[in-house]
Amino acid sequence: MHFDNACLSPQWVNAIWLTHNRWAPWRLAGTDTAPFAVPPHGTLTVRVEYKPTTLADASQAVLAVVKAHHTAQVTLYGKPFVSGCAPIQLFGPNPLNIGPGDVIQIEASDPALPSTELPAQFAWKLTVPAASATALTVAADTRSATFKPDRGGVFRICAQLASKAKGSQCRPACRDVEVPYAPLHVELTWSSATPTVGPPTGKPVDLDLHLGHPAGTGGPDGDCDGTGDPWFTSWDCWELYASASWGAAANGPAHATWLGNAPSTEVVQLAPQISSPAQYTLGVHSWRDPGGTSSATVRVFVFGNLVGQWTHPGLQVGDFWTVGRLNWPNQGGGTGNAKPLEACLQSGDACALAKPTQWQATGTPCLTPCYPVPGGIVVKQLFAPCPSK
Repeated sequence: MHFDNACLSPQWVNAIWLTHNRWAPWRLAGTDTAPFAVPPHGTLTVRVEYKPTTLADASQAVLAVVKAHHTAQVTLYGKPFVSGCAPIQLFGPNPLNIGPGDVIQIEASDPALPSTELPAQFAWKLTVPAASATALTVAADTRSATFKPDRGGVFRICAQLASKAKGSQCRPACRDVEVPYAPLHVELTWSSATPTVGPPTGKPVDLDLHLGHPAGTGGPDGDCDGTGDPWFTSWDCWELYASASWGAAANGPAHATWLGNAPSTEVVQLAPQISSPAQYTLGVHSWRDPGGTSSATVRVFVFGNLVGQWTHPGLQVGDFWTVGRLNWPNQGGGTGNAKPLEACLQSGDACALAKPTQWQATGTPCLTPCYPVPGGIVVKQLFAPCPSK
């Protein structure tokens, strides 16, 4: 530390300590002892050192120099580390080039270690935004880790050098990866009284989220309205058609992506190359639920903000819940004044009444029991037949 005295009389430095802890392990280096006299218009250089027994998370400390009733302060910046722990850095992609659904790989730098500490081993940790089910996959040699974000937000990934000599005392290196929010993010979550299927499959309850394009009319007429549905066709973005690139065939081109399913969660995102507004339909299919009843919730986010949600508390296996319509981008449907979100309500069972009953102003959620899934899909996915009703 270097002191300058601009006064006409000697100035005395009585003590040196950290402002938040007077007895912190700052000390004078060598044989220097306080107090020090700084001559008039003179200078004085004193060496100090800081040897903590433990490391604080803070990366800065404020040092105070006391003379009578006056205090001078200087802020010291640095990253503490344990002796014997080589500092590491993390390397990853340019955040401007990533988005939800992209696989992100983070690598740890090659630390300078003695031969007794090689090969270097790292422990990884991923902190995710609220409601995210993103998982971390660590490479076999622990030198890198990957994750696939299921939504926008800040993902913090940390790597800690697992030193053989120091154990878990080494300070971790962390990097924040800011993933931009998708323009339109639709999320399905569910819970069931029957969380797993019994022997011999042992497979969990599975619900599927569907997003149908307005041009899709070639599927089964499950709702008995006289027109084919978009479900289970190339106009339906879901698990078996996870990346739907729709051209300008109807209501403008768009690209929809199914981002995979974490336990009891599925996500579909729509990133349109806007030409004109379009009206998309959301659906939920109870694919596998052996005799149990599932409660399903669909949430819609626009640039990370929740704009609407629907819940159906009683889906049984084979049920197809037509949730509602999304007029996207903004207000659409070709008219310019349609509601951004519109729930589907029905006044009865259309197939039993032999007349259209869905998309009414009042009623119950639109539900088709035992939806007629195309046969090829049934065989491929081992769909559990719904019970007779």
